[in-house]
Amino acid sequence: MSIFRATISAIVLLTLMTACASPANEPPQQETQVIPPSETTTSAAEQNNPLLNIEWALMRFGAPGQEAEPVANTRITATFTPEGVVNGSAGCNSYFANYTATANRLTLEQAGRTEMACAEPAMQQENVFLEAITAAESYAVAGDTLTIAYKGGQMFFRSIPKTDGVALFETPWQLTTFVEGDAASSTIAGTKVTLRLANGVARGTAGCNRYSGAYTTSEDKIAISQVISTKMACTATGVMEQETRFLNALGAAESWTIDGETLTLKYQGGELIFNVTQEE
Repeated sequence: MSIFRATISAIVLLTLMTACASPANEPPQQETQVIPPSETTTSAAEQNNPLLNIEWALMRFGAPGQEAEPVANTRITATFTPEGVVNGSAGCNSYFANYTATANRLTLEQAGRTEMACAEPAMQQENVFLEAITAAESYAVAGDTLTIAYKGGQMFFRSIPKTDGVALFETPWQLTTFVEGDAASSTIAGTKVTLRLANGVARGTAGCNRYSGAYTTSEDKIAISQVISTKMACTATGVMEQETRFLNALGAAESWTIDGETLTLKYQGGELIFNVTQEE
């Protein structure tokens, strides 16, 4: 009987040892770590990156030592978003492109743009600018200055100051008051005079006709030029005179300020005062 029990015990022990042993030809199991996909499309999407969410205005660009300022009455800008898209005004048309920024490296894909036709100097400059910025290789931000180096040249931008609350650009403004010297007068009842500044173009209604023009800004300075309008004639008393007064003042604007939701354009001898409006 003891021999039988010993034999059974040996068989049980051998079975347990076999079950616990790993097969000779199979590697041990390892825990797999699941890494979630990245939520950003570019490493420049860090919120503290000084490149992002700022409207940069081009000051000059070209070959080193031969940089030139933009053509008069044109405005070239660039805004880099955390989503990996840069957009702005190329001096005539609006443009957009995908970009990647890693450390100080910067690359852009081919840019798309609107198809508005402008005077030849502006169009030629636009083509040169888009060719240059899409050849970007590196960037650096120092204070309010952005420098982008591209093959064969470099471009220098300056940040456009943000206002508290309402922005100067892309905001619909409605004229409420003319100020000349010490005298202030409201717009004629029932008329609507508006202004929107975006991508280098000023546009709106002058009370009867639609108008548009080019603008440039630098800090608190502004210049509006090349103003054209439709040719409708309105018969209500004083409307056409008010329109002429407004367009002349707009073309003479020299500086701007924003206080809350009020925009003031100052020109020699007077002011145009606007409030934010919901419609143009």
